Amino acid sequence: MAAQRAALDWPKIAGEKLNRHSRALGVEDGVLYIEADSPLWMTELIFLKPKLMTKVKGIVGPELVRDIRILLKR
Repeated sequence: MAAQRAALDWPKIAGEKLNRHSRALGVEDGVLYIEADSPLWMTELIFLKPKLMTKVKGIVGPELVRDIRILLKR
């Protein structure tokens, strides 16, 4: 599935610093699920969501991923 490329390319999308504190869980029904390792990084990812969506759409196209959901690692 082409949308899964967003999950595979998460290190490139997130950049080095964000990637150390998050990981892509996959894409389901047009939603890219990201796991953050702490509440602080979860907040940072939520704040950066518009910028991250732009990067995702640049990689997989504007139609395949319509949202990013940030989850806290348990």
